[in-house]
This record gives sequence, C-alpha cells and structure tokens, in this order.
Amino acid sequence: MGSSEVQYRYALSENGTVIDVNSLIETGRKDCTCIGCGNTVIPVLGEKRAKHFRHKVNRKCSLETYLHRIGKLLFEKTYRKCLECNIPYIIEYPIPVLCDYCKHGCCEITEEYAEYDLTNAFKEIYVEKKDGELVPDLLLKTKDNNRIYVEIAVTHNCTDKKIESKVKIIEFEIKSEEDLEIFNSNKISMLDVYLYNFEPTPFKKDIREECKKFICCFVVFPSGKCHIGNYKAYEFEKMCKKKDFYVNEVVYADKGTFAEEVEKAFHKGVKVKNCFLCRYHAVADWFQGQNYIGPIFCKTFKSRTDSSAAAGCVRYRPDPNVFGN
Repeated sequence: MGSSEVQYRYALSENGTVIDVNSLIETGRKDCTCIGCGNTVIPVLGEKRAKHFRHKVNRKCSLETYLHRIGKLLFEKTYRKCLECNIPYIIEYPIPVLCDYCKHGCCEITEEYAEYDLTNAFKEIYVEKKDGELVPDLLLKTKDNNRIYVEIAVTHNCTDKKIESKVKIIEFEIKSEEDLEIFNSNKISMLDVYLYNFEPTPFKKDIREECKKFICCFVVFPSGKCHIGNYKAYEFEKMCKKKDFYVNEVVYADKGTFAEEVEKAFHKGVKVKNCFLCRYHAVADWFQGQNYIGPIFCKTFKSRTDSSAAAGCVRYRPDPNVFGN
C-alpha cells in the first residue's frame, strides 16, 4: 500500500511528542514525522473529510509498524501522566473463588474481579528495555525489581519465551486505529487485554448453592423410597450426615445398578421399600413405544408401575426369594 493511501491519526512533532490530528487547527499546521516509517507527513484538516496525516511523498509505510509503535507511545504517555499527576492506573483482574464447604472441595466455582493500581507500586516505565534475554515492548518496574511486561500485539502475540519467563504480562491486541482508544484510559478491564502469569490467591467461601460438582449415588429416604442419580456435592454431604438417610456412592445410575443397590440396602438392614424386593412383582419393560410405563408389573393389582410405589402399598411384602427376578 502506498503511503499516500494511508491516513493516520497520530504523528510526531518536531520535538518528538505524539500529536493527535484532531487537536490541530489550521493555524497550527506544520509538517510532522510518520510514526510508522519516519518520513514527513502533513496534517489534512479539511471539513469534508476526517482529519488525518498524509505522507508528503508516496512511499511504502507499514500499518502494522505504525500501530505497534503508536500503541507503545500512547501507553507510555498515559502511564507517565498518571505517575506525574498521582492518578491511579487501574487494571481489573479475575480472582478464582473456591468453595470449601465439603470434603470434596476446594472446588473452583466462579471468579470475582479485583482492581489494582499499577502506579502505586510500579514507578518506573521503559520502552523496549532489555530485561535479561528478553525485550518487552514496555517494562514496568518497582524499586525491588518486580516487573510487568506490557505487550502490543498487532499481528504477533506474546512469545512463548516471555510467557515461560513467569513475569506478569499485560497484552493489548490492536488491529486498527479505533483500538488505540484504550490507551487514552487509565482503567483497563480484563476484557480489554490478555493477562499472563497473573496468579492471585483464590478466595475461599461457603458457596454450596453454586456447586458444580456432582456425585452419583443411591439414596434411601426416611420414607423408604429410594433414588439413584447425580446430586450436587454439598447435597450429597448433607444427606450423608443425616442418620435417617442411607447414601451410597455408585459409578453408574442405571436400572441394573439401582436394583443391585436396593437389594444391598435391604441386606444391610436399611428400611427400604421398593417393588424390586416384593414377592408380587415382575420386571416390565421401561418403555412401550415412546411412553414410559415403569419398570415393575404388580401381580396383585395387575398393573405396571414405578418401583417406588411399594412405599405406600399395603400389599408390599419383601421376599429374598424373588430378588433379581
């Protein structure tokens, strides 16, 4: 792309400071230096077209180079202003929240967001200063040599070497001039950047209601009814603590496992009431066509039913001789 076709919002003044073309008026028109290629650009300040800098002579100029360089300059400008004027430069970052309610924790349930003022600790800023074997786009440092790298990614994201260095990294992804607006702000959201090697200490809370961990188990309730399925970890713990509940963790929640667990509970002396144990039951199909009909055929009432019907049945008679039939 020829440089005459490229229109930039920013350029460098004679003393090397960044100029925003939108801040210029006709009387302030002067030749400037292109941030991308170093050649001369002139401000175009007409009313019909958006203000912009245009190259005086048509030469090749890389938009990628321009965006990368101006990104560094704008971040440095804003950060130095914050340092000089005692203005916080805030970064928002996520903190994992762990639930420590039950023995199956600590489980990561969600995350909360915290804000940190970088200028409170990182008083030094350098552009492309070598740090060991690495050269970050910008380097923030504290007095005791804690560091943060600030990277401007246009077409190339942060290298593996920088990430593997374990130094905290804030990466801005810039694809167009519109994306540069982020550098005019002194508050950066985690949604605006990529964060590497930020490992905040998790919060631990009792947030059982948001539990995302499930335990597959067989349960006999005080009524004698039983159920097999997945329960949230905190519900599982709660039932285990109750004396009138029988709870057994299982691998599968299927019909065969259910029948086995019913018999096992009975032999342990649990007061389970289920048609699979009754002398008057026969096993029926689970479905008839698309309609669920229950797993049990009751020989007494001549009907198909769910096996939990035994809990309220006056004819229920558990009989080990028919178990498994």
